[in-house]
Amino acid sequence: YSIFQFRDTLAREVMVPRIDVFALDAETPFEEAINEVVAAGHSRIPVYSETIDNIVGLIYAKDLLRVWREGATNKTLRDLLRPAHFIPEAKALDELLAELQQQRIHMAVVVDEYGGTAGLVTLEDIVEEIVGEIRDEYDTTEESPYQKINDDEYIFDGGTNINDVNELLDLKLPSDDADTIGGYVYGQLGRVPASGDQLTEDNVVGVRAVFQVSSGRVVACLLGENL
Repeated sequence: YSIFQFRDTLAREVMVPRIDVFALDAETPFEEAINEVVAAGHSRIPVYSETIDNIVGLIYAKDLLRVWREGATNKTLRDLLRPAHFIPEAKALDELLAELQQQRIHMAVVVDEYGGTAGLVTLEDIVEEIVGEIRDEYDTTEESPYQKINDDEYIFDGGTNINDVNELLDLKLPSDDADTIGGYVYGQLGRVPASGDQLTEDNVVGVRAVFQVSSGRVVACLLGENL
């Protein structure tokens, strides 16, 4: 992916458009919000007041589920709001990537020239532009996010949910700062992954895993128990 193309590509060209954005009204009852979030399968959800043009923050699915498990369903969505990050449609991807990386942000709300909501852009959307097509939360056309080569080797789409990787491979990769395996590798490397990049993960329980980036996918090899 040419650095010049990267500079010339704008946020509006890679964003999830407004019509496809899943968002919640701030007045949505807690139980209803839980059901909608579980059905939608997204980890970060914009919350608006009256109209989607007035985004008041983000809800993290993990926060909703934590409160639900604690039985504190008297809380409202506003009680759990996290700040939303707003960017203009015309923001260049190279600037946006640097901004998201510096502030450790995974999702930004794209606004049009009138201040209305134009769409959403995620870190995965940007990585997809650079390293090739990966499967993220809004992609629904691919049947399986991974391919099993043998008992110790799997190929994952970069957008595969990190919890799914942990469950499949019996790992304990942390999911606090990344939702996907591609985002996790990106975070550990501290830069956009490129084909041939390799990451050895030793701090998982019982298993050492090597992740290698190849054509927008992540190859995971299990090397047995840690010593």
